[in-house]
Amino acid sequence: MKTKPAGFLLWVLVALMCVCVISVPISAAGGGSETPDAVAGARGGIYQLLSAGSANAYDIFTPTREGGSIFSSASSGVPGKAVEVFIQPNAGYEMASIFVIAAGGDQLEVFLKDGVYSFIMPDEPVVIDVTFQLKRIA
Repeated sequence: MKTKPAGFLLWVLVALMCVCVISVPISAAGGGSETPDAVAGARGGIYQLLSAGSANAYDIFTPTREGGSIFSSASSGVPGKAVEVFIQPNAGYEMASIFVIAAGGDQLEVFLKDGVYSFIMPDEPVVIDVTFQLKRIA
């Protein structure tokens, strides 16, 4: 059976791309290990390519939590700039804690001024972890 050279080269190129995407794990911190990171676990190489966006901005993750909502002033942040965090508990709930964790596992300092939380964006993605609890009855 005779095949066309262009068709064969196309199949080789597609197979090579699949092998590269599958075999090159990249963590959210940008390293080349399969070790899960603090933000979202191990990431595949394709995630890094799709979320690159701006070379100077990193993702800010605000996971959904029972008991309230978390909003940040931006979905990505520029290193060294302040990011504001707004917390809105549901009826009958109050905020119990807030942590901002960088992809490398470091906990960032969170500031509170005039009812608004903020932190300084590092050179890596972050996750804003807020927990809510039922309001205490006095």
